[in-house]
Amino acid sequence: MPMHHHSRRRQVTPTRPFSCLLLSLAAATLCVPAMAELSEHHVLLLYNSKVPVSLAIRDAYIGHHPGVHQFDLDLSYPVTDENWPDSTPPPEGLTNHYITSARFTELFVDDDSAFQQYLTANPEVVAIATTRGLPAVVSDNFAPPVNHDAPSTENIWGSFEGLLSRSGTGIYSWQDGTTTSRQNPYLGSQLPFLEALDLCGEHDGICPGELYLASRLDSSRCIIDYDDDGTRTYLDGVLALIDRCAEPIPVNTYATTMVYDDNPPEGTPGADQWCTHGIKIPYQFELSQVSFWRDNWCQMEDKTEQFLHGSNHDAYDPETDGPFMEYPLVSLITMGRNHCGSRDNPDEPASYDYIRRYTAHPAGFFNSIESYNGQCLHKFNASPDGHGQVLDWIGYAGGSFATGHVQGVDTGEFTQTFIGMQNLYHNGFSWGEAVYTFLKVGGYNSPIGDPLARTVLIRPDINNDFVVNDDDREIVIAHMGTSGPEGDVDGSGLVDEADLAEIDIAFGRERPDIEIPDPYTGLGACGDVNWDGVTDVGDILMIISWWGECPLQGDCHADTDGDYQVAVNDLLTVISKWGWLPGDLDGDGDIDVNDLLMIIEMLGAVPGDENWNEQADTNCNGIIEIVDMAYIMVIVDTS
Repeated sequence: MPMHHHSRRRQVTPTRPFSCLLLSLAAATLCVPAMAELSEHHVLLLYNSKVPVSLAIRDAYIGHHPGVHQFDLDLSYPVTDENWPDSTPPPEGLTNHYITSARFTELFVDDDSAFQQYLTANPEVVAIATTRGLPAVVSDNFAPPVNHDAPSTENIWGSFEGLLSRSGTGIYSWQDGTTTSRQNPYLGSQLPFLEALDLCGEHDGICPGELYLASRLDSSRCIIDYDDDGTRTYLDGVLALIDRCAEPIPVNTYATTMVYDDNPPEGTPGADQWCTHGIKIPYQFELSQVSFWRDNWCQMEDKTEQFLHGSNHDAYDPETDGPFMEYPLVSLITMGRNHCGSRDNPDEPASYDYIRRYTAHPAGFFNSIESYNGQCLHKFNASPDGHGQVLDWIGYAGGSFATGHVQGVDTGEFTQTFIGMQNLYHNGFSWGEAVYTFLKVGGYNSPIGDPLARTVLIRPDINNDFVVNDDDREIVIAHMGTSGPEGDVDGSGLVDEADLAEIDIAFGRERPDIEIPDPYTGLGACGDVNWDGVTDVGDILMIISWWGECPLQGDCHADTDGDYQVAVNDLLTVISKWGWLPGDLDGDGDIDVNDLLMIIEMLGAVPGDENWNEQADTNCNGIIEIVDMAYIMVIVDTS
């Protein structure tokens, strides 16, 4: 049963997308509406002035973002910077690690709470930044184990941020996982959050108060003494995080590496037992790789049962790990507990300093698809063998974005994770928006990072030949002093030495090759001979214009059956598929993220299988495979 439910919805003035002008029909210029950006006045900073570290974080954050809203919890804890010694909550129901469900409801959910009254009075608030020093987990057991077993699952209600994100609708215990309070209405979206609010009551819309973009400003003990006070503390890590996110973070696609430290090859002993989605996971990684390779990111997928290691790691092997660690990591996606396949592997990261020896890019994102990072958020002194790695990504590796969780049973699926990565790095979303396009809400997950943080993409391979070399340098030099766009690598509006610097830091790097199927070549077999994504009168006209024998050389799109003749059989194929919309798996008349997520569950299916869907077989070859997924991805990426 829910602890509390709000019957009201707060009203805000919707933010309308800007209209735009098609400047050149002759040049076929795409017209993309200007994005409604999340800004300071949309963010509420939640802190506790009675906790010195929280107050210090507040001061630093306000220094960079003076326009954010502020809400002071103003509460003294019964203990400071210590874990509560037993499972019985103190009378106050609150420490700097834990808060009971009843106390959370009283402070943050009840209509007459000061917090909800503030949100009602300031309806423009859609995002919440929390600080270290606030409780990390909502639990009625103040000493729960961090594993997959009771009493943890019976007593932990969720992460502080997870329940805060749905505080406007009500909070539910974890066992009520099917309730609407646990559904994320923004999941899979490619719309900026404010534009989704504009669609309240419509498809893809979110109504005010249904979801708050809550993210935590937190870190492990920092690797450096950032504030020069003679000590290396957790505060140092958060201060560094706030500073590096104060301005959009530039990301050079050739001076970084995306690493998928994934599951072992098929056939690894125990893989079936420990990896229940062993067939699906390789497809999930291929989905992401194809997506990011199209924009020339440098990526690698491990495909071994061992973990990769950063160059400063004791177990670093330059023969296997070296080629991929030359540049900082812009993302690290790992399968967590032994890649689902080798439970007793001595290289288990839960007992080793896995993350601490990596070097992350300042815009680096970390996500584990398992449980080993859970305890660090509500045990402030958690060591790596106490599941502390997610905050090490911030304080040691130097990244800025991570997804943690306060209990091991629940993690994000990678099928959604890569959509959030696309939104963060390609689509101009803030971190607060991007993380909630793939994260479960009302549960165990805790986003780590500044909700206002953004990235700016830099593509140094100007001529798109998959290597950064003198040819790219010469293009910059030839346009030096101009306003670009040719040669303006960093997008500053001026071609200058800074553009050359971006070329130089990635100079000589060649993008690893990958075999990417052409998603369009099979459409003709299904009657879409002009490859426009639908079978209609245009295909009939093309059949007529190509009637007869195919040319000896070149493509013959109108030949649907491969007999080198455009004849009656080809015409019948078009007629039989009339109105066919390949990729529209849910039958709603368009191809979107929902179809992309659905096809993951259909890969490998053939006619007669329970999960077979004719619309997913985009090339009509009788099996749903990567090329079909790639077709849907292209449509989604360009729509």
